[in-house]
Amino acid sequence: MKQLFSLLTMLCLGILALDADVVVEAEDAQFDGKVANNHSGYSGSGFVDVANKSGSYILFQFSIAEDMPQAIAKVRWANGKDDSRDIEVQANGVLQYENFPMGTSGGFTTWLESEMTLPLRAGKNTITFTSLTSVGMSNMDKITIVGATPGPEEFALQVNVSGKGKVLKSPDQPYYIAGSEVQLTAVPDQSKGAIFEGWSGASNSKESIISLRIEKDTEITAHFKSNGGYTAYYCAPKEKGGNDSNDGSLEAPFFNLSKAISLMEPGDTVYLRGGIYRYNATINFSQKGNAAEYYHIFNYPGETPELNFYDIIPNYSNTSSRGNGRGFKVTGDYYHLKGFVICQAPDNGIKVEGSYNIFELLTLHHNGDSGIQIGLSSNAPDAADKVCHNLVKNCDSYRNYDWGTSYENADGFACKLSPGANNRFVGCRAWENSDDGWDFYMTHFPIYIDSCWTMGNGNEELIKNDPDWEWGQKNGIGSVNWQGDGNGFKLGGDGWAAKHQINNCIAFDGYATGAGFSENNNADSIYLFNCLSFNNIKNYRLTKYPCDVRNCISFDPKGSGSKALFQAYEGTIEMNNSWNSINGEAPMVPYKDSNNKEFDQESIYDDFISLSKEDFMAPREADGSLPNNGFGRLKADSRFIDKGCNQVKGVSKVSLKPFVIDFVPGVDYFGPAKDLGAYETDGEVTALPSLGSNTLVFSNYPNPVRHVTQFVIHSQATAVAHLEIVDLSGKSLYRSSLDLMKGECRQISFDASALPAGVYQAVLTQAQQKEVLKIVLEK
Repeated sequence: MKQLFSLLTMLCLGILALDADVVVEAEDAQFDGKVANNHSGYSGSGFVDVANKSGSYILFQFSIAEDMPQAIAKVRWANGKDDSRDIEVQANGVLQYENFPMGTSGGFTTWLESEMTLPLRAGKNTITFTSLTSVGMSNMDKITIVGATPGPEEFALQVNVSGKGKVLKSPDQPYYIAGSEVQLTAVPDQSKGAIFEGWSGASNSKESIISLRIEKDTEITAHFKSNGGYTAYYCAPKEKGGNDSNDGSLEAPFFNLSKAISLMEPGDTVYLRGGIYRYNATINFSQKGNAAEYYHIFNYPGETPELNFYDIIPNYSNTSSRGNGRGFKVTGDYYHLKGFVICQAPDNGIKVEGSYNIFELLTLHHNGDSGIQIGLSSNAPDAADKVCHNLVKNCDSYRNYDWGTSYENADGFACKLSPGANNRFVGCRAWENSDDGWDFYMTHFPIYIDSCWTMGNGNEELIKNDPDWEWGQKNGIGSVNWQGDGNGFKLGGDGWAAKHQINNCIAFDGYATGAGFSENNNADSIYLFNCLSFNNIKNYRLTKYPCDVRNCISFDPKGSGSKALFQAYEGTIEMNNSWNSINGEAPMVPYKDSNNKEFDQESIYDDFISLSKEDFMAPREADGSLPNNGFGRLKADSRFIDKGCNQVKGVSKVSLKPFVIDFVPGVDYFGPAKDLGAYETDGEVTALPSLGSNTLVFSNYPNPVRHVTQFVIHSQATAVAHLEIVDLSGKSLYRSSLDLMKGECRQISFDASALPAGVYQAVLTQAQQKEVLKIVLEK
């Protein structure tokens, strides 16, 4: 009987094995969307509802034991709408179905299974569905690989290249079983004069050939340094000889920027000659540069190119049809765009979905949505390291009107809808946009605004007679359902929680229902210091969550009541602001004076050299910085001088948490205390103190060093700092670049155990200043 039972058990197990399937639930996949459970009948813990747009995706990963060149994959889905939601299907990155049909299933609780035949390999596989329509794809429940047996776990090895060179892998395969040994060989591009500098990530070796043992998903970067060898391309308007049949030289330039971009390699530059370019298609930037070699798109020195994108839409009869009519779409990394104008695009001037990009000295105007918008979409999965570390510097964005959506979306600058961490705006101006100056709607990670100005947003009157607005002049505005908010800095939205840091900024002359500085239902703290807000409907509105506000000025709001000056959530830290009592004295700018009479708000204008719109919009300085003409600066006898506190709070770019910033006397302020408002009266010092300063900005411990030492950097500027370890002959042994905020304290650990005993130097450079430490290494 025992033998019969064992035989029956084996037979049963054999049938189960023959009929075994590999099943991957959709909620365990990677996707652009959300997990939902509001329609019954799904398996697992829910189903995936991808974003309603063309290009949304879901990616399934799994491992099988044997090759299956004609595997049957069953996808379970539901669609209650009577429409087409066809998808593109890829297996392991190779297109298998250009258009796989998916219509209606008859209801959102009616789940169907569709079969597709796919080539799968033994080991790890990926299957990717991408939506082909603007309504996304059907709700996805799971995918089943019929008859497959689960395979061993495998790990990916991601090899990145920084600079001119390549890496050879042996064995070269997409995934590796745990314990595999992989040899990597770094090969410099000798035609570009490149040399290999070393590895980072999984190894810090300086050897060009190394071996890695794979025990988990692994990432490593090979660093190459080039000595020239980069290419310059040129574009010019058609009237100045621009033609895509040319070779792209200075003498024979291209017309289309897209043509030049298609030829670029990291480190190359495209120069745009001055004049007007009328383009009829979005220009895409999708490549990956590196920290040593950006893709550069610059104006030709001394000339101003203007890129007009009005012709993207051939027929504007349907005013709600803007499509994806953006001027630029940047999905790549490490692009540096500088020195030109983007205007009249039906949608954003620039939409940014990449990281580590720089946008400098750009002017954006009369676009159909925000001038520059950084982010994804409202239901896109966000992460700190996606769409992150972008810098917008010394840019102007004005009179952007979203004529297709009731004028409620076009901002000067937007960092909204699921961006990552550490996006920054420095030295920018935004004025007279239909919605807001800046908009941080729906964000989870810190954004930084430093020394930026905004005014005049949300004013419906502007669109009634704007001779430079091509859409308005050619189509007529008709009846308007105006929904623009008119905020200066809108710092959140929809109850999403994110800490933001705003400092040395100015907002004035807001319209509609907006505020100079508004948290807009951000469910986390805003850190504001040394800002100025006046003549807005409300100057500061921070009513959702406790914030931290110091050294700020508010006066002459358009709204009435004390809350128009400043309104904050209970528990907000307010220190040394114009509406606070400072050192036991009465507030300098109260709503009512000691006699219970309304304070003369207009008297405060006399404290400033200038607060005029003309000085706000004056030409920038020769280096691209904001005009130094007295705008926003205190007079020498102002009541706000030396009334601030010398310690404020910001948000760390490393931990993404609040940290204390101590202002340095003689560097950040002059006299006994910091001034209120955006500018210090006795001048500004934004660089590191010179050698010999008694301000400690760079130190290490322990010293002498036996194995590991910690470098401590107190950043005195918002700028990239470079730390380098050199021997006494000047040979570089270690390099690191640090993107630092002013006031930030950063610690760097350095393992010196591989170096021989002796004396070395640690060199820190930032903002054209240098500090040197002597390092003694003992063994």
